[in-house]
Amino acid sequence: MSEQKKRESAANAVFPCILNPVAVFNKKDPIVVGVDVVEGSLRIGTPIAAVKKNPITGEMETISLGRVYDPAPPPPISC
Repeated sequence: MSEQKKRESAANAVFPCILNPVAVFNKKDPIVVGVDVVEGSLRIGTPIAAVKKNPITGEMETISLGRVYDPAPPPPISC
């Protein structure tokens, strides 16, 4: 039962981290960006967002950019 709960909640888990972009390899679908992880842990499924300061109000705005995913297919299972 606990293993099932872990798998269900894994999609909703967020692991905060701070990233610095290094290089942009693809600017269109899919966007591929090389990053340095400054703090935290970057994992598959982590939501990516940019924080921007509004020059008029001075408030911080969060812009959602998507999630981290692994485009590589899983390795074949040999019997």
